[in-house]
Amino acid sequence: MEKLYVTGHQNPDTDSLVSAHVFAWMISQQSDAPPAHALRLGEPNPQSEWLFAEVGEPIPELREDCRPTMLEACAPAPCLSPEAPLSTALRLLRESRSPLVVVGDESGIHGIISERMPRVTYLLSANVEDMLGTLLQWEHLVQSLPLEPLNAAPLQTTPTGMRFVSGAPAQANDILVTGPMPENPQALLEQKPAAIIIVGPMPCPTLTTQHETPVFAYQGSAFAFCASLGGCIPCSNAMETNFTTIMGDEILSECRDTIARTEYGLLVTDDSGQLHGLVTTQQLAAAPRRKVALVDHFERAQSIKGLEEAEIFAIVDHHRIGDIETSEPVDIDCRIWGSTASILFARCKESGLIVPPAKAKLLLGALISDTLLLQSPTTREQDRRIAKELADIAGVDLQAFGLDVLRHNDRLLTAKASSLVKADCKAFTHGKHRFLATQIETVDLSALTDERALELETSLESQLSSEDFAMLMITDVLKQVSRISVLSSEATWRRKLIPLDAETINGHAWLAEGFVSRKKQLIPYVLGQIDS
Repeated sequence: MEKLYVTGHQNPDTDSLVSAHVFAWMISQQSDAPPAHALRLGEPNPQSEWLFAEVGEPIPELREDCRPTMLEACAPAPCLSPEAPLSTALRLLRESRSPLVVVGDESGIHGIISERMPRVTYLLSANVEDMLGTLLQWEHLVQSLPLEPLNAAPLQTTPTGMRFVSGAPAQANDILVTGPMPENPQALLEQKPAAIIIVGPMPCPTLTTQHETPVFAYQGSAFAFCASLGGCIPCSNAMETNFTTIMGDEILSECRDTIARTEYGLLVTDDSGQLHGLVTTQQLAAAPRRKVALVDHFERAQSIKGLEEAEIFAIVDHHRIGDIETSEPVDIDCRIWGSTASILFARCKESGLIVPPAKAKLLLGALISDTLLLQSPTTREQDRRIAKELADIAGVDLQAFGLDVLRHNDRLLTAKASSLVKADCKAFTHGKHRFLATQIETVDLSALTDERALELETSLESQLSSEDFAMLMITDVLKQVSRISVLSSEATWRRKLIPLDAETINGHAWLAEGFVSRKKQLIPYVLGQIDS
């Protein structure tokens, strides 16, 4: 059954990571649901790392694209050593129904063999006896036909040619091929060939009882003997060395043109050159659309890469309805609550699913993080009630645990500026305008110096590319106040977004009392100013 990915938004916060983890667990409790795997779209913040470690649960796996990779889509590639005969490669092709066989050993991939290769077609139809000593050696014949020794005469010289009894006389280094009962066996011996091969049953006693010329038997018809000679050529001499490899972490759909241009198939390898499989147009056509469940976001710009090629399974969120569209009706649960964690706990109760203490503690930590210990204006009565229930299930004191959660997210003065402004940065689109909004939480805004504020603002402004502006919101979660900066190369945006009655800081920032929620306060304010 195809797997289902459950993921929050890019630059994941605690509510996003916990919601992905818990919703994946909830889905896995359904007998008819596909296997669910929680993902994260970036590095976890210290608060999230602490919370997951505190309860002993695994943090979601890092994966930023939901589309199948070459490694996930590849088919097994049959392999042979360079010394294996061409006939073995052809048999393996038929048995495996693979378009090619990979020729290689411990040192790596040497080449590939396919029935459709002109070189293989030529070798199977050419006058192979003239290739003895070059592409084909005596030992290849002995092992591949195979040949059975009929006397104890040693091979005195390395054969470099092959002649049939009805043809030209054999030379000293030739192999002489005859039927089981030649008319004049003594005349054959007098030609002093390197060896004699008797094709057919009941070999001639005159040839098998002498001890000067080695004699070998081929148990088959003359037709089969001739047809088998080309298959004795080792793969190292029959293979094509011009092949294409591709890294296993490449996205399958992005390699569509490369796959189509490759005649026999792409060999999928890793950094060390280790072969993992083969991809052809067959794997490309058979690749299923991935199922994805989204939590804690409804904006395409915030979501996992490749979403346009996926099938959306469900959306659980507490933000505004953004620009994510589905091709058919799906389970969408958006509630005007303080956290996605609150919604998930409510869904558990509604379905009769019992939440274990560890999961309850995770959900409580996420709820506290998103509602700033129930002080954010986004907090609803449902969040307050759910927080008490979760604290009881988890066996913790709500206030003490809540302060612990908030303290573990305070990196205002210690974290690298670039990582701090990216950690909870979200992209928004409104009409023709695009902007970024980052929120940083602290328990002591007074510790922020002008120099540190400038460092953070400069770092966020450097992230602008096609966006019109960026908003930096640094929130004191205990004093319920935020320092808000408008960052843009155009002064128009500062004039439009900074309140007329606000006392500005350095011409582009102001202090907003009671302004603590990006979702409930900052974004609606910014959208209103854009429209005004």
